[in-house]
Amino acid sequence: MSRFPRWWFWAVGSVPAAVTAIGLTIQTSGIEGDIRDGVQAVVPGAVVQVYGRDVTIGGLQMERLPEARLAAAKAPGVRTVATVDPVLRPMRLVFQGGQVVVSGATGKDEWRRAFVDSLKPHANGHPVVDQTRTVPDTDFPITTTAAEAMVAVVTQQRSDLTIAVEAGQVTITGVVPDAAVRSAIVTVLRRFLGATTVIDQTRPKE
Repeated sequence: MSRFPRWWFWAVGSVPAAVTAIGLTIQTSGIEGDIRDGVQAVVPGAVVQVYGRDVTIGGLQMERLPEARLAAAKAPGVRTVATVDPVLRPMRLVFQGGQVVVSGATGKDEWRRAFVDSLKPHANGHPVVDQTRTVPDTDFPITTTAAEAMVAVVTQQRSDLTIAVEAGQVTITGVVPDAAVRSAIVTVLRRFLGATTVIDQTRPKE
């Protein structure tokens, strides 16, 4: 008959396994923390989650995500990088009465202010009216550079137009002075944004 109860053998076998599991958990946690710190150092402002060596990045503007993915992938210890994309809300640029009215939504106040402020030097002296909003987990559907180009082109021609951006398409509506101005605006925007992206619904002034 055994001198030790059956549970004793179970305990002897399970305790080292438990200690090993705890050690692995602590080690994994330490590795994840190092990876998180490394990614946050190269992608400032990002919300970083780490599972093992796989990284997920969120909390960034859409136009920053491609660069952020590349930077995070080069951080020490990273195996894969995924991103959480913001919801792209519709936006409008209305050119009327000698001013530019901007409406839309993005995730943070500083993003919203920076976007609108970047348009002002390209408005050819026209005031830029900010009607944008801050809505968490959202972003404007076009890059800052694309918006600057739109403002620069339209304000040069002094036309009353509305540019609506939604679902990957840019729709231009309104009345232009003549066919030449219409062609100039549409041609430049299509060259910059893509021929299939820009939908022209403008008409020359009668």
